[in-house]
Order: sequence, then structure tokens, then C-alpha cells
Amino acid sequence: MKRKDLNNLKNLSEKELLSKLTELQTKLENLKFDKKLAKLQSTAQIQQIRKDIARVLTILKEKKYDPNKN
Repeated sequence: MKRKDLNNLKNLSEKELLSKLTELQTKLENLKFDKKLAKLQSTAQIQQIRKDIARVLTILKEKKYDPNKN
């Protein structure tokens, strides 16, 4: 995820972040399934999605504990 994308994530509302989180989790499940079926070309995709999920969760926690930030 690029810095520009990270800034865009920080500007999203909690509802939008939660929908992004479910989208990423679904994508991760599909990638893991493809890996087990030996369809996945690059396992680095799994690592990248996991990091993106962690970023979204971090932003959600920041918003939860500091309501002054949007």
C-alpha cells in the first residue's frame, strides 16, 4: 500500500473502513484457498493483504481512541 493510499484510508469514515476490512479479509481467504489448490503464483500477495488488514485495524483503533481525529 502506497503512502497516498494510506492517507486516503485515514480520511475514510469508520463504516467505510469496516467495509474495506471485510473486503480485504475476503480477499485473504480467497488467496489462502488458491494457495492450497496450488493456483497462487505469488505468495507475497498474502503477506501484503495481511499488512493492509493490520493498517486498517490500526486506523480504526486510532479513530476509536481519539474521536477528535476523523
